[in-house]
Amino acid sequence: YGGEDYCIEDGKYCSMHGIQELNQDVRELCVNKYYGIGKYFEFVLLANKECDYNNVDTCWEAQAEKIDGIDKERIKECQSSEAVELLEKEMELDQLLGVSGSPTVFIEGEAYSGSRQPADFQKALCDAFDSDKPDGCSVALESTEDVASGQC
Repeated sequence: YGGEDYCIEDGKYCSMHGIQELNQDVRELCVNKYYGIGKYFEFVLLANKECDYNNVDTCWEAQAEKIDGIDKERIKECQSSEAVELLEKEMELDQLLGVSGSPTVFIEGEAYSGSRQPADFQKALCDAFDSDKPDGCSVALESTEDVASGQC
């Protein structure tokens, strides 16, 4: 991949699934910067549920409107004026943490390298609690055939 259909800044920042995905990555960074981690996760989960990398450039605004306190115009301005700065910081953090693929999951500061099955994620997360495990730890999760894998 490469070129303007996948990258900005002459190929310095690219996305495996195209420019719309990269644009959404920037919008998510903007939401985190201006509205905090709670709104970030709310926005990411909603956008991932309702949009995909083929339509997210038009779909994201409707999702942002569903979240109290997010100003679409502020996100647009951030995307326009702060994209390179935010992506640079993200790349620095990736290098610091040794992130080279997606998804990369950290549990208690350690990179998770186990199976991508839901039950295995659950076990690793729940094992990180010394005591007072969350109620979700007692819920039996099923394995699935399709799991995230690979390096991108």
